[in-house]
Amino acid sequence: MPGDNRNLMAAQLARDIFKVPRVITRIYDPIRAEVFREMGLETICSTVIGASLIHDYFVDGVNRADAVAGAGGRKT
Repeated sequence: MPGDNRNLMAAQLARDIFKVPRVITRIYDPIRAEVFREMGLETICSTVIGASLIHDYFVDGVNRADAVAGAGGRKT
């Protein structure tokens, strides 16, 4: 994903050049997220989070997306 590469570069600049103490990257590609973690970057993979929400909804009947939206997110 093209956005992932920009996020990686921005995270590295923030961490290494500007000495930001905690940098968190948002990544779409789960494989890249793992590589970024191995590089020492904290990552949040929205694809994995979304898949987990869908899985829980179909398997357990729990729609955690509503709870997330109620905590300040958008409802669609």
